[in-house]
Amino acid sequence: MAAMGAYAALALAAGLTLDGKLRLAVWIFLVYLAVRTGIAYKAGW
Repeated sequence: MAAMGAYAALALAAGLTLDGKLRLAVWIFLVYLAVRTGIAYKAGW
């Protein structure tokens, strides 16, 4: 699942470059995308 690796890379980049509420918002959004990707993967989409 290449998407999960991309989400992890984006989360790392956000952690190193952003600060405060914006970093938290980006992480929450990336978790949302990762959960949706995992569900779709398990469902066979």
